[in-house]
Amino acid sequence: VKYFDKIILISLDSILNLLFLVFFFHFNKWIIAH
Repeated sequence: VKYFDKIILISLDSILNLLFLVFFFHFNKWIIAH
């Protein structure tokens, strides 16, 4: 059960990092465009 929780936390962290990178990339593009 603890191992499963660790997998969920790692995957959630990866998803959040990915979302942050995508958001950061689009934010930079928006700043450059305006």
